[in-house]
Amino acid sequence: MERRKERRETLKRLTHLIQSHYGDTYDARPFGSTCYGASSSASDIDVVIIVSGRCNEAELCLTAQWFQDADRPYGIPLDDKTPLPLKFTDPETGMSCDVNINNRLGVYNTALLRQYCLRSPSLARYLRTVKLWVKSVDLNNPAAERGPRSFSSYAITLMTVAWLQSTGRLPNLQEDRNVILYTHFWEYRLGTRRSVPISFGACKDWVRPQWLRQPTFQDWLRFWAHEFDFKERVISVRDGGFMARPKQAPLEWGHNNTDTRDLGSIVVLDPLSARVRRVPSLISVYDLKLKSRCDC
Repeated sequence: MERRKERRETLKRLTHLIQSHYGDTYDARPFGSTCYGASSSASDIDVVIIVSGRCNEAELCLTAQWFQDADRPYGIPLDDKTPLPLKFTDPETGMSCDVNINNRLGVYNTALLRQYCLRSPSLARYLRTVKLWVKSVDLNNPAAERGPRSFSSYAITLMTVAWLQSTGRLPNLQEDRNVILYTHFWEYRLGTRRSVPISFGACKDWVRPQWLRQPTFQDWLRFWAHEFDFKERVISVRDGGFMARPKQAPLEWGHNNTDTRDLGSIVVLDPLSARVRRVPSLISVYDLKLKSRCDC
């Protein structure tokens, strides 16, 4: 409970700093697992600064005390060369923060995953259990800060949701015709700017079949170690779990005419953009060590 209070205070302070400099058209929003109850007490807070207008014309003006790096300038120009996310620690609460700029996809993905947690109240706790185990065996290292690059927490979350969908324990919210969110965002892909539609429902009438028991952590381990065919299948929450792995990556995956074998031993698709990303902070496509680790 205390950690939640600290997150709220840090977000409030960051919002005040941004809006006092740029006005209330700029907004700081949390996203990620803290928004749907799947974060641990030690988790950082992920924040996105929603900027109205071109991102590279903005300057995020934060005082030096917000950053651990004493060499970081007071004003941080946000352009294509700015390393994101920006990392800093709130000196008042000690809360570590990762700040992204205009990452609207992250906000929408968070909203989608929150709806899955609302449909299955035990899901958030289950995700925490899985992510803590993944971290304990050194497979939660997307930025390669502690050795070889491995999974992001987001990739593990999508893998878990997709598996539960495939067993009938979760619905496919993107098939619900009673849409609760319908919008779009713009992204650049292969040199082209395109609109990506966002649409999903809540499946409020969905009920987990009574004959399906609650999954155990051992069920998750057993599936990824012995049952899932990484060479032939792709993980896709949008498609209700898994889909056949094509020989050539479709254009919408963000890899033009790429042999899917070059994408890694496991392919995780973003549920809203259907994109395979090598960017560690979004989706980890990694030469999977998980299968051997699951046998331990």
